[in-house]
Amino acid sequence: MREYELVATQTLYDFHLAIQHDLDYDDAQMVVFFTADENWAPVDGFSLFPNAETQLMDEVSLRSLIQKKQYRFLYYFDLLNKRAFQLEWQDLAEEKPRILYPRRSDGMGDPPVQFGDIANEESSVFNDALPDVEWEATGNEGSED
Repeated sequence: MREYELVATQTLYDFHLAIQHDLDYDDAQMVVFFTADENWAPVDGFSLFPNAETQLMDEVSLRSLIQKKQYRFLYYFDLLNKRAFQLEWQDLAEEKPRILYPRRSDGMGDPPVQFGDIANEESSVFNDALPDVEWEATGNEGSED
């Protein structure tokens, strides 16, 4: 679990860099933010590079998202294995002098490794949270068989 303080003028890109730095991840890797509905299904995407399906995360301020009442997000940090963090805005921080934002204000536990097969990890946040789920890589994702 992590809690971050952000201010309204910051962008999703600023938040991305804060997450990457805090978790000691490689910030040069592809990541994507998505707004999420009440069931955590992805809706609108925000990426590092322009494409037809997403907006650029450095062009999207937190203020604009809050004004649109978009409070839930998925942050895909490992696109190959479709692993994401669920993020939920609680409130924007009131900016204080001499404080650099975004910043981590609370946290507990070790983050999952940035890349890898979660089925083969001995211990991870995913396995600890869902101990009764058997992770099996079938290679048939998306097929109708």
